[in-house]
Amino acid sequence: PVADVAFAPSGNAVVSCGADGSVRAFDLVRYRNFRTMRPPEAAQLGCVAVDPGGEIVAAGSVDTFQVFLWQLKTGKLLDVLSGHEGPIS
Repeated sequence: PVADVAFAPSGNAVVSCGADGSVRAFDLVRYRNFRTMRPPEAAQLGCVAVDPGGEIVAAGSVDTFQVFLWQLKTGKLLDVLSGHEGPIS
């Protein structure tokens, strides 16, 4: 199931995340999934956000307690932030 959605500031895209461990970006003009991003290891994702510039996507894990950062344009994983002691929502 989808756990969270966030609109890109441009209004042309929306990103979603879910328990399957994926972050999916959808083009709202062409009505298609244009990018699917996944953590390097299995994780259930509970929240997602897009930075004000529309370039970075962040997703928080409810089971590994990490935050994953991707570049929206390429889908490249930029960083994994660790250190939380509980689920990120």
